[in-house]
Amino acid sequence: MLKPLELVVSDSGTPASGLCGQTHQDAGPDERHRILAVDDDEIILDLMAETLRGQRYHVDVAKNCQDALPLLMFRDYCGVILDLLLPDANGLSLYRQIARRKPLMKPRVIFVTGAMDKREARRFVKLLDNRVLLKPFRLDDLVEAVRHLEARGLR
Repeated sequence: MLKPLELVVSDSGTPASGLCGQTHQDAGPDERHRILAVDDDEIILDLMAETLRGQRYHVDVAKNCQDALPLLMFRDYCGVILDLLLPDANGLSLYRQIARRKPLMKPRVIFVTGAMDKREARRFVKLLDNRVLLKPFRLDDLVEAVRHLEARGLR
């Protein structure tokens, strides 16, 4: 059974803030935006990361919710690409933590999944107003979804 996730912040740690998705220490003129990609399929994760890096995004990757949580706490991301089915918890559990701890990030989450039929995906999108990419998706669709976040002014 999957356990609920809980974000824990140490007394000495605070979430980073600064330029969109960049901490003050690593803000650089060559990086447009920072994206977090979370997927347990290494091939898909690598393809997403390399595609977005080719579009001049800085991409952090995580293979599960446990790895994603610290990244989400200490960085501000312009977008999160989140698989709904992960080995340690489902993506909705992580999304709920994002919504609770960093509510301004809620509309910045793009879900990816191979586990939903199209009708189910449409209901899900309407309910949360987040983009869902059904696997297998085209990499051009991924880039377009990330750019859509920019166009909506979600920075």
